[in-house]
Amino acid sequence: MEYNFWVNQQGRSPVLEDLKVVSSADANSGKAYWLQLSKVRKYSYPQMAGKLIKKLKGENPYKIFELRFSLPRKIARTFCVIGRDSTLWLLHLVIKKKDGTKHSDIRVAEERAGILERAIHYL
Repeated sequence: MEYNFWVNQQGRSPVLEDLKVVSSADANSGKAYWLQLSKVRKYSYPQMAGKLIKKLKGENPYKIFELRFSLPRKIARTFCVIGRDSTLWLLHLVIKKKDGTKHSDIRVAEERAGILERAIHYL
């Protein structure tokens, strides 16, 4: 499955910027994230379902998924949507140390998914 990073109107990718911050703070976590992200290209959605990716529960009008990676001493969650061409669009990265996801992070992903939906008409 191919992946792309969501890019804002200024041409910046918040997920890539967050990854740079993670990598500069902890090189091992940055390397672990990129290694696991590279595995995404080897699998189709059915192969990843339940293992690396799961659909968010509750009201989810944009069909947002959560890409789940374990990093050294941290957990990475990348909110994403799947385009009609089966491309995974990475919207928002969250690095956490505890269970649970803030509603504000989900709202950021929903906002970006809404903008992206108008551009690519994802599934």
